[in-house]
Amino acid sequence: MKQMNWLWVLVIIIGHSLHAQEGDWCGFDPILEDKIEANPNYWNELQVKINAIRQESNGAQPKSATYTIPVVFHIIHDGGVGNISMDQIQSGIDVMNEDFAALNADAGQIRDNPDAPYAPLHANVEVEFKLAKRDPQGNCTNGVQRQYAPSLTNQAGEDCKYSSNGGLDAWPNDSYLNIWVVNSIESNSQGTTLGYAFLPYNNWGSGHGILNRHDRVGRIGTASNNDGRTLTHEMGHICGLFHTFQDGCHSNDCNSNGDFVCDTPPAEQTFGCLLTNNTCNNVPVFDYYGSDVLDMNENHMSYNSCRLMFSEGQKALMNNNFETIPNFISITSPANLTATGVNEPDVICEAAFDADKKIVCIGQSVNFNDMSYHGVSAWDWNFQGGTPSTSTAQNPVVTYNTPGVYEVSLTASDGTNNATETKTAFIRVLDFSVPLPFYESFENVNAIPGDFWLVSNPGNNGAFELKNVGLNSSKSAGISNFGEPVGAVDELLSSPIDLSQVSNDVTLSFRYAYRKRYPANDEWLRVFISNDCGELWAQRKTMRGSQLSDQTEANAWEPQSEEDWVTVHMTNVTSSFWVDNFLVKFQFEADNGNNFYLDDINIYEGDPSDDPVVGIYQNEIPVDFSIYPNPTSNDVHIEFSLQQSENVKLNIRSMDGRILQNNSIQANTGKNLAILDLSRLSKGIYWIEMIQQNSGIRQLHRIVKH
Repeated sequence: MKQMNWLWVLVIIIGHSLHAQEGDWCGFDPILEDKIEANPNYWNELQVKINAIRQESNGAQPKSATYTIPVVFHIIHDGGVGNISMDQIQSGIDVMNEDFAALNADAGQIRDNPDAPYAPLHANVEVEFKLAKRDPQGNCTNGVQRQYAPSLTNQAGEDCKYSSNGGLDAWPNDSYLNIWVVNSIESNSQGTTLGYAFLPYNNWGSGHGILNRHDRVGRIGTASNNDGRTLTHEMGHICGLFHTFQDGCHSNDCNSNGDFVCDTPPAEQTFGCLLTNNTCNNVPVFDYYGSDVLDMNENHMSYNSCRLMFSEGQKALMNNNFETIPNFISITSPANLTATGVNEPDVICEAAFDADKKIVCIGQSVNFNDMSYHGVSAWDWNFQGGTPSTSTAQNPVVTYNTPGVYEVSLTASDGTNNATETKTAFIRVLDFSVPLPFYESFENVNAIPGDFWLVSNPGNNGAFELKNVGLNSSKSAGISNFGEPVGAVDELLSSPIDLSQVSNDVTLSFRYAYRKRYPANDEWLRVFISNDCGELWAQRKTMRGSQLSDQTEANAWEPQSEEDWVTVHMTNVTSSFWVDNFLVKFQFEADNGNNFYLDDINIYEGDPSDDPVVGIYQNEIPVDFSIYPNPTSNDVHIEFSLQQSENVKLNIRSMDGRILQNNSIQANTGKNLAILDLSRLSKGIYWIEMIQQNSGIRQLHRIVKH
């Protein structure tokens, strides 16, 4: 695990106490106290450093009228709302640029009276932030990286900043300002962390930059309910600013105490925006005002809710840092602005897109999101199997009505140039629901992923696959988890199962086999269920560590006997999940442990049973059999081959198993064709059941009547 250099980090958190809920908290002060306790000369060293920077830059002419800083966002997400859009990222950039250029529309609220003469000090810091257009290798980029890492995006810390942990490495911090975006951040005893940033006065380590919650980036999307200024505050720290209430009340030299800025009057930490706040009556040496004034609630580096401005003194300190700190000199240099492409014209270089879901049920819609760059003005989409099949909208919505796996293609244009992105097997439309009781022994499964079982394995580590060992059988689903990296997450997802006819309790049973590799392994098995075809998942079972298994095996392990298997019965599939598109998902999270096996997944109505509960469609022997057309409006053709003549029953069953039509024919050796009339049936989904009277072979196939 990477260790954070807390010497130069500031953290904003929002507290849980009644007082703290008025605004943001910061974890920097206790960290600072720890550093001073460890090194009593620490604060003096900091004073010397900042004043040396002031002296070095004193009288120097700025290298440019505006300092431009290339930015890259690293989005660490779990596939949910934290994977924020490009529009929201750009909103975060826009808010920072407005605030640093003193162009914020609410600047008129800054006070200007004898007790709070602050409006004239509202400073244009003359710095702008731009998303990078060239990556460190010189390739075209939109300045955003995305990484699926569920174990790193919640309660995140420094680990998410390193690819060795499954996160995203910083781009060179002498060329880019790095911002990592996560779902939530590790919190201390004071409250919930919103973001933290490193100060620029020490060596810039590999994790230098900002870590920020997704709902505090910009003012749209997941951040639509806040003022968008968490990034402004954090960027102030990056540029060298302390809190306005740093060191509390004092009357010492304001150039070397407090926040090192003389036009931000000393203050205690406050929240809200009480205009009469005057928490300090001291007047520091060299104070800008020369008399006691009210707290500068409006300052971006306070914790007040009306943050509106940087002061001229803060601008001077930041500009001094831009002129003297090596990394800032490098980042803002003309050569680096060329290398990072921030001033290049908006010419398309890549077509790109994503979708809010890639696995859907029949009739479900998919929202496509254009992510092409730069300067895109026209879009030409093609959706295999979708309705509509084409679109010129930027972010179209497409419905899929037929099971299958489909390609999506986008050609984007800037009006002169085109770029195309085609993703094969991008959308998977699940098959029709199967009825209860459902039983999966994996004996008739040819592969995972396959027609019924799907896998989710964004991290490209060892996924669920078909294993040649099972519980009293030759097959199961399993993960080659021996030595899997810490935090790797693998998922096995079912196709739809019809629970709509349930009238009693439902039991979900399964068997698993597992060993630890080391006694300290803390691996997780979670079971989720969904009543809306995977739009939302409810966690219904959690097993971890020694609860999952207290036995260890130093070598790669597989079960040898029935005693190696554990049976789990779940009775919490409640009535809200008794729908016709019920899904179940098994999720395994690794910790460098040992192999995992899953077998005998059984869903049925009634109390738990240690014996499999099977239905009419289970334990079948495959026979050459085809149905067409499917879907059909009237007649259906059933073609099958027999090795010997025998009587065959062809039944039409409802989805709950009731026989609606029964037919009996004397079939001959070789190929046979039967035509059944479905005209009397209403529109819907049915089962066609074939039973060979002599051999007892039985199989079931779905048919759609429209």
